[in-house]
Amino acid sequence: MRAAVTFVLCTDERSAERDKATVRIIFAATGAYGHLYPIVPLAVAARDSGHEVVVATDSQFHPVLAEAGLEAVAAGLTVEAAFGTVLAGLTAPPAGEADVAVEAFAQVLPKRVIADLQPVLRERKFDLMIHEVGNSGAGIVARMAGMPSAVMGLGRVPEGPLWDLMFPALTAVAAEFGVEITDPRTLDEPYIDICPPSLQLPGFAQEVQHLPTRPIAWNPPGSLPPAVLARDRSRPLVYLTLGTAFAQAGLLRHMIDALAELPVDALVATSRAVRIADLGELPDNVTVQQWVPQADLLKHVDLVVHHGGSGTLLGALAQGLAQLMLPLGADQFSNAQLLVGAGVARQVLPDQHSPETIAEQIQGLLADAQARATAGRIAGEISAMPAPAETIERLAGIVG
Repeated sequence: MRAAVTFVLCTDERSAERDKATVRIIFAATGAYGHLYPIVPLAVAARDSGHEVVVATDSQFHPVLAEAGLEAVAAGLTVEAAFGTVLAGLTAPPAGEADVAVEAFAQVLPKRVIADLQPVLRERKFDLMIHEVGNSGAGIVARMAGMPSAVMGLGRVPEGPLWDLMFPALTAVAAEFGVEITDPRTLDEPYIDICPPSLQLPGFAQEVQHLPTRPIAWNPPGSLPPAVLARDRSRPLVYLTLGTAFAQAGLLRHMIDALAELPVDALVATSRAVRIADLGELPDNVTVQQWVPQADLLKHVDLVVHHGGSGTLLGALAQGLAQLMLPLGADQFSNAQLLVGAGVARQVLPDQHSPETIAEQIQGLLADAQARATAGRIAGEISAMPAPAETIERLAGIVG
């Protein structure tokens, strides 16, 4: 078994000169907006600090990286392609969605990333690998190459029944490549933690090499519509989205109908998965667009109604916003439970979807001063977390 690369985080004066050295860093993210976008601010911070930066992900996302001014190399698959590979290989219906997810994230994706990155690492000779938690193959291939690596979480550290299946499967795949893993949550790597401290799993920060890092919302450049910039500011602005992977025309229509009689203005982002024309006639107080620059938009809204994806969740928290969550899959149900328990959100489960229920919860949250106060407190936690540039220099200091 290949042992873990010793990774000592230096903070004393002896590392100061090494901190200034140019480091060749490769970032790796699974092919999905929710996996790639959170790591982009870290890559941008590394580039702006003078380090050489490359981002490895599915080629479908390379235009997005070009807009951020980042060099890209092809590695891995999109999440949709990985699930498709699993389903295409089945000879009988899957036992459950969890089995397909485990096969995709603990078999198909890591093995493809390892195969794609091995020649890249031989040719480019990077000093450091930084990957998001869903891209375990990048951590495994770094260990195989004997190079330091770090993993970035996408929210609260995962736990629960799905992960009771996922973690042993990941450990087994790593063992196939001669890599021993003792803590599959982190792959035994330093853990870049973008989760606000009060929402993180109790005790986790003391159990791992912990690098708290401020989550930064990011999107490609874009313009906000007049419905945001030229609106009547005496009325609340509600932002509604189901993300890029879970958008459904029927549920979006329920959300729009919920807004029709409320004294609010609303902006709905459909994603490219849903045609605006399929949503029918729109109320006067609702503007619908396929895409909006969400990181910029969140500074202008009063309430976010969304599916529970980690990126939207953390972006809204950073702005001190209460949230109405309509979880549909993946980690969204646990995310919703977490925020409901923290007192900053309410949730509407799939069997409760109706315009009336959604409208009632929107009204309740807009009047909930305690939820806004708690969201503001968490926003303060986030602003106090180290900036991405600080985390990059801590990591670069050990290899520069």
